[in-house]
Amino acid sequence: MNGDQSAAHHDRYRRDLLVAGVFLLLVGAFLGIGSSTADAFPWRQGACDGLVNLNYNFAGTGWTPTREGWFSDGADDWDSIRKPNGGYLVDSASGGNIEVWIKDTGPGGGGVTSCVLGNLKSITIDPDGLSSTQFRAVASHEVGHAHGLDHTGPYDSFDGDLPTMTAGCALDEIGKGFADTIGPEQDDYASLTATFETDYHANNGFERGSSLFWGKGGGASVAIKNGGVDGSAKYARLYGYGGYMYQTIRIADSPNSSRARINYRKYYSISSGTVWAGLYSRKLDYVNDTTTSCAGTGQYHNGWNFVSPTVLTGWTYEKGISRTPSSSWNYGTSSLWSDASGWDGTDLRLYVYNYMKHEGSSTYVRLDRLRAYKS
Repeated sequence: MNGDQSAAHHDRYRRDLLVAGVFLLLVGAFLGIGSSTADAFPWRQGACDGLVNLNYNFAGTGWTPTREGWFSDGADDWDSIRKPNGGYLVDSASGGNIEVWIKDTGPGGGGVTSCVLGNLKSITIDPDGLSSTQFRAVASHEVGHAHGLDHTGPYDSFDGDLPTMTAGCALDEIGKGFADTIGPEQDDYASLTATFETDYHANNGFERGSSLFWGKGGGASVAIKNGGVDGSAKYARLYGYGGYMYQTIRIADSPNSSRARINYRKYYSISSGTVWAGLYSRKLDYVNDTTTSCAGTGQYHNGWNFVSPTVLTGWTYEKGISRTPSSSWNYGTSSLWSDASGWDGTDLRLYVYNYMKHEGSSTYVRLDRLRAYKS
């Protein structure tokens, strides 16, 4: 729970006016539209402590079987995100004690998530003018808060698309709407993983069945295969001597302490060489801009305003490991990197390189659970 949200939090995700207020021990955060071009910040604990299992019931009037289906679809968007070692991070189902209401909360549709002292109390959906897709997007956003996630900026760290947890006050100025936030995107995956696990990176066990969220270079090719560490469902097969995979995650909270951690295994028993993994970072700074609709409302992390960050440094190598794969799965962890810079944010990039050869030619290496490990 954020220190400045000591009693209660209301997230109003809507398309009209922006209002913010603090009354006694009640903290209300009301989202509107408007932003500059801030990138997404994937991980920061939200005002709600976060539920692994969200069991809800449709309270009051206004619900129809169709609307109930739209809400459930939005909640279920999070249920497909797997743990690095198998299984799922969260689950949502109707028939529980968390009340979900249909209410008119003002002009324009949207949503409100209410938490008191970190504990989720209710979710409210205002259906005014919402299509089925918009209703689902609003539901998914609010359920993200229920699972403990904070807002992000409107551009995903991987492909620039809109994360589900984009703050509502960002959408109008970039010409987007609720329907554009149907996801989740990399930053949403990373947020949920970091909330309940010890890792920052998204799809680090390749359980999604694709190499999505991972870039590649150096002539590398990547294929996702069945069977991984400890019988997990998937692993990545990286091909090409000197080829590499990488993923960038933008982290809101500083200081940050991380270790590079990977699982690895050779592909052919007589192949030889090494696999290398390393963490790189660059520092970010945010400036005050009172001209944006999100400015000064506490809607963005630590009350930062929606402006593009200044990149204070280039990419700096922090920690790395080199290992010699065998015919069995093994793991390696780098020494601890601690960032005590005090800047507003950090871009953290994990590289994994293949330096394996088979009979003098490029070959494969098996990789699984590639991540920046929180310490």
